[in-house]
Amino acid sequence: MEKTIVKASALVVLLGSLSMPLHATDLDDNHASMQQNILALKGIPEEVERGSINVDEDSMSESQMAQYAAVKIDEAINIARKSVGGKVIQAKLDDEDDFLIWDVEVMLPSSRQIIELKIDAGNGKLLAAKQDATGHWWQLWEL
Repeated sequence: MEKTIVKASALVVLLGSLSMPLHATDLDDNHASMQQNILALKGIPEEVERGSINVDEDSMSESQMAQYAAVKIDEAINIARKSVGGKVIQAKLDDEDDFLIWDVEVMLPSSRQIIELKIDAGNGKLLAAKQDATGHWWQLWEL
């Protein structure tokens, strides 16, 4: 039951953020701050090196892992937005090298670039960030 609640809350948050109107002035203002935020990510590793909560994905269900997460999905989404700006398109609780993390993908509106952020589910620290090189189906709608 807890697994469903986590996924449902993620869907509500994501749908709510996608339905907000965006104005041209918003793009200009946001573009400059997003560029600064992306430059700040340069010192962040691309892979998770360590985290605050050790988990074993093989022996734990998603609902059990969710019980250990001190940082909830809405907090992880806010951390991602503050880190790079843009629109959060996906957020999921995951096990990365035996550490419990939030895997959050953000799309930058000006370039449609996808940034994947790994956020510690225990303390909210940004652990890793990288540009997602793979194309996504929603990018094809604009072609």
